[in-house]
Amino acid sequence: LGRMGEAGVARLLDHPDEDVRADAVEDLGQMGEAGAAHVDVVARLLDDPASVDHYLVIKALGRMGEAGAAHADAVARLLADPADMVRAKAALVLGRMGEA
Repeated sequence: LGRMGEAGVARLLDHPDEDVRADAVEDLGQMGEAGAAHVDVVARLLDDPASVDHYLVIKALGRMGEAGAAHADAVARLLADPADMVRAKAALVLGRMGEA
């Protein structure tokens, strides 16, 4: 997916297949600051429990620098998520966001 460029990958966030959306989230996160151009779209996925695994979204936001840190409130809400891995990743990323 990375060869598509960040705009092409971002278009896949609306793909009907959850695996494709998950790959797009991961790729945008790996792009760091370049992927951060689409941070608002990525962060909106936290509002839809059926969109993409929230663990992947939190991880991507954590890699997007200050742009991702702007969504710390949304990540903080997931400290109450029923999934242990999501809560743990939210706590870890929030700690890193605080260091930025």
